[in-house]
Amino acid sequence: MGRQPSWAQYLSSKEPTIAGEALRRAFIKLDTALKPRIPLGDISGCTACALLITPTHVICANAGDTRAIIKSRGIVTPLSEDHKPKEPNEYARICNAGGFVSKGRVNGELAVSRALGDYNYKNAAGKRAEKQPVTCEPEIRIHIRCTGDELLVLACDGIWDVMNNAKCMERLYANMGKAGGKLTGKALENVLDECLQLDSYDNMSLVAVDLAAEQ
Repeated sequence: MGRQPSWAQYLSSKEPTIAGEALRRAFIKLDTALKPRIPLGDISGCTACALLITPTHVICANAGDTRAIIKSRGIVTPLSEDHKPKEPNEYARICNAGGFVSKGRVNGELAVSRALGDYNYKNAAGKRAEKQPVTCEPEIRIHIRCTGDELLVLACDGIWDVMNNAKCMERLYANMGKAGGKLTGKALENVLDECLQLDSYDNMSLVAVDLAAEQ
């Protein structure tokens, strides 16, 4: 293989698939680097979603059920897919690597099929990282930026457990309206409070980017 592009080249490239490949490799490299640092017997893991915003594209890399969505030209669109064990592609990979799916969980235990960590589900002999029952390999999706781009949202599954994509965006805009149309920390905090009132008990983090403000 030839010499790999530098990060500067990735970031300046007008070809978003090059940046997407850089993110994919970064997830795998990070997962490999973390393994020897995890105490023996620790079965912890986490989902991960990363967004690279360039002047021309938004590149999303996702592993697990953290989710990114975008509102563009008035339409709310997901930038990532929740990786659940029962999804056909995920189910096939799990079974091909010697695992199984029971009650919607990998080996009857783990509710997501892609994650960093969770190394006890990554021991299939002779299988690359991408082919393990639980893989750290992210799915890459690319959005072409346009003048109609409005708001970008990245959130943990505790929010998606009680709000769908459209509802989350609607509540965020409603709370921004209370702040004179500005994206503020308080607007995001109010959405989190609403999720708590809807009895969400899972992890909750919420990040938003006002793309319209850049135009």
